[in-house]
Amino acid sequence: MFYEIMFYEVIFCEVIFYEVIFYEVIFCEIIFCEIIFCEIIVYDVIFCKIIFCEIIFCEIIVYDVIFCEIIFYEVIFYEVIFYKIIFCEIIFYEVIFYEVIFYKIIFYEVIF
Repeated sequence: MFYEIMFYEVIFCEVIFYEVIFYEVIFCEIIFCEIIFCEIIVYDVIFCKIIFCEIIFCEIIVYDVIFCEIIFYEVIFYEVIFYKIIFCEIIFYEVIFYEVIFYKIIFYEVIF
């Protein structure tokens, strides 16, 4: 039996979260630095007047991006680094964090 398995480079840095659930959480003028989230599911998220600088989403770089009334469903972030981020009137519903500790794990296409 041969199975074609494809793995991608994943880098995590000591992030430990335990089933954290947020309901109607409002953040104003909050600055996060070097934050890494793993397997984050967000439902009904509204962003207003948000400024992102040097943000990496799955090897995607965004500079000075302003989002207003954006709704994300089942959003998964890997290797996300936030710098000087300002959140205002943000509502998170059913946010679940899992304990994940990885160190420079690199997977390549493995064929069995």
